[in-house]
Amino acid sequence: MLRPISIGIAGCSLFASSCMVLAAEPSLSLKLRNGDTITGTPVPEESTETTQVLMHPQLGRVEIPRDAIQPTAPKQPWSSSISAGLNANGKDGDSTLSGNVKVLSAYRDDINKLEFKAAANYSRSQNKGESPEIKTKKGEFSLRYDRTLQRGLGLYALSTYQRNALNDVGTDDVLASLGLSVPILKTETTELTLSAGPSVQWSGGGSDCSTDPYCDNSYAGGTITAELSWTPWRAVEVNLANRLSAAFASEIKPSNTFTAQLKLFPVPESRLFTSLEFQSIYQSMTTPTQNNTVTAQVGLDL
Repeated sequence: MLRPISIGIAGCSLFASSCMVLAAEPSLSLKLRNGDTITGTPVPEESTETTQVLMHPQLGRVEIPRDAIQPTAPKQPWSSSISAGLNANGKDGDSTLSGNVKVLSAYRDDINKLEFKAAANYSRSQNKGESPEIKTKKGEFSLRYDRTLQRGLGLYALSTYQRNALNDVGTDDVLASLGLSVPILKTETTELTLSAGPSVQWSGGGSDCSTDPYCDNSYAGGTITAELSWTPWRAVEVNLANRLSAAFASEIKPSNTFTAQLKLFPVPESRLFTSLEFQSIYQSMTTPTQNNTVTAQVGLDL
């Protein structure tokens, strides 16, 4: 049986200076073993190894035995998600099925972070009386490793592969980069990271590759990446990423990939989600240079 929780009412009008100090402290929510949750401002100077003291806005000073608090489940280092979407069309016996699939897997601890992403847009077409044909129109693969150093500064290594079978020049694009990363903002709900470093870029493939001066060549350059993750509520997650690169060819040839994703969890405690994602890719060494994609998906966090 849990020990009783003792409650004392403290009047801020009598202790104005103490209340000002408490107001500056962030609020703390504790889940008790009996299923109840209590939220208040922690009072570190009065808390002990056996008792947690909170200042509750209605109840005043609250003493909670630490063995009445439900232990926090350890955070799992691995996390993954998979999502997919489909579109279907049919006319006069001909049918087309297009879809997209995305896989994300990440490992994170206090020092290391490893993230793997893979995505593909594909189509399945079948003319009347013929066998079906499946083609991958667009695909993307990326692998990134981060290691935290002193004072939040970190090292990163990044490798990406992008494919667009519809391009006349540069159907395949490979980028490798190594440099420094800096966490600009990191809270319970928001994380913003900037990273920059030298890079090597190669672009090739396509029906007109042989006539293009940049196709099938590798160039040194530099890459700057900004990543923002924001979770304003448990049911909403926003992810933004922008990667700007410059290849040092006969002239500076820029490329930019911008991705915006909105994830919605219809049931807050469920891992099932729906997502809407917009991606814009600009690559000055391909033809065409601009490509935009909008995808809607249903997925599951594993």
